[in-house]
Amino acid sequence: MGTLSERFEKRVDEILAQYPDYRRGIYRHVFRSLEKAGRRVSAGAVRCVSVTDLVKDGLVPLAVENWGILAPAVFRFWGIETGADLRKVLERLVRFKVFKQDADERLEALDAIDLKEIFLERLKNR
Repeated sequence: MGTLSERFEKRVDEILAQYPDYRRGIYRHVFRSLEKAGRRVSAGAVRCVSVTDLVKDGLVPLAVENWGILAPAVFRFWGIETGADLRKVLERLVRFKVFKQDADERLEALDAIDLKEIFLERLKNR
């Protein structure tokens, strides 16, 4: 069966074989960010994380913690420049059964997210 990490990496291999437009790093970062956003939002309780919470409380803060002012450049290196890019990554993680999606959750909400603005705000408030 393999560990959670091994199963995750296998799914990412499958995603990248079909969709090579984004680098492996973004999938790993989303996976780690989900845990961070979930902890911050729910204080240990198991609950779903909205896509907005995932970006604002997980993806961006974790990136800034890890890479500081270089965080936006790391995202660009991975191929992520817009909220629409993040939507595609999350849709693939759902399609390949890595994540579940609530019936009422609309990943299209990511299209309206301005990553540059969120990064600037987060970096300014460090």
